[in-house]
Amino acid sequence: MIDTTKYFPLIWAALSRKPARLALTFTSVVIAFILYGVTIGINAGFQNLIDAARLDRIHVSGNHAGPLMLAQRDQIGKLDNVSDVGIFDRVVGYHQNPKNTIAVLMMDRAMRNVFPDLPVSQQQWTNLYSVRDGVIFSQMMAERYDIDVGDKFPVVTQQPTRSDGSNLWTFEVVSIVDDIPLYPIGFAIGNYDFLDRARSLTESGKVGQFWVLAKDSAQVDELGEMIDQSFANSPHPTKSNSEKAIFESIGGSDSEVALGATMLAGAGILMIIVLTTNAIAQSVRERMHEFAVMKTLGFTDTGVVVLVFAEAAAPCLLGCVTGLALAKALSVLLPHLLPSGVGFPMPYVSSSVLVSAIGAAVAVAFISSVVPASRIARLEVAVALSRR
Repeated sequence: MIDTTKYFPLIWAALSRKPARLALTFTSVVIAFILYGVTIGINAGFQNLIDAARLDRIHVSGNHAGPLMLAQRDQIGKLDNVSDVGIFDRVVGYHQNPKNTIAVLMMDRAMRNVFPDLPVSQQQWTNLYSVRDGVIFSQMMAERYDIDVGDKFPVVTQQPTRSDGSNLWTFEVVSIVDDIPLYPIGFAIGNYDFLDRARSLTESGKVGQFWVLAKDSAQVDELGEMIDQSFANSPHPTKSNSEKAIFESIGGSDSEVALGATMLAGAGILMIIVLTTNAIAQSVRERMHEFAVMKTLGFTDTGVVVLVFAEAAAPCLLGCVTGLALAKALSVLLPHLLPSGVGFPMPYVSSSVLVSAIGAAVAVAFISSVVPASRIARLEVAVALSRR
């Protein structure tokens, strides 16, 4: 049985032998695990969005990134398996300062049925549509802009412009509600009728998207194809996808985002494997005489190997925990740097991310110490002492 208490002074002595090398190794491990926490955390965040997305809700957009027309809503509503059709658009601009970017999601009355995920009561919906320039803010957005119910909230845009040529859109805050997973950095909901009536005549009647609620989620793909076929020869062709399929294509396990994030995380781990292996190998080479003396004092090969592994594991594990803590802090900061209404997830440092990171740190320590430890295990004490 190994007496672990006698190893602590030896581990500390080995680590503090070269403070600059220790600091460089620790800093590199921290940076690598910040990268790991952010990238793998983004994958976990996308999985949260996928889990929150609905299979029975279809997003209908212009096939060539152009707008759709309001008249298309009635045609979609007449198709089989359609429960309801809602209008979804945006007013994108900034509040007071160009750095305070925001996207106000403009919705019509039907969205209360199509988008029941929103924590908006029937009375709050009624309040929104009774005030044409009304806006509902989520709690995160309200805190971000330090606003309350009854406040005026001006937004300056490039497009769309108002019929009078102005690009200033002033909203009145009518409610503040809870946040939801689908909009992890908050949201603001406005009245589509306000947008449509305030625009110029040439822009009136245009729609960014239709959100369609299917009666039967098992036939949602067929419904999407039916919608697209209905407008295949029109001036405004559509592209329809279920909400869940959209998020899976963007951030699912086989998506470019997920693969790219995994590769970045792997690159960070590879970097610290190379650095830690070099640091441990150099440290062992400098102390071969000391290891020989330890063996003469009764330390077993296993005990010495454990000592080398602990020397590698200490900065890896401590750097892992520190890096993940900083990644978590970064995930809290990011919502204040991105506009609302953006369906991009924040890094989610979940328990599974923490476990995988600790596992990666242990693996790095093991890989880094294998070659130096095997060299010590084969060390001939007499030869090592004679070289001193």
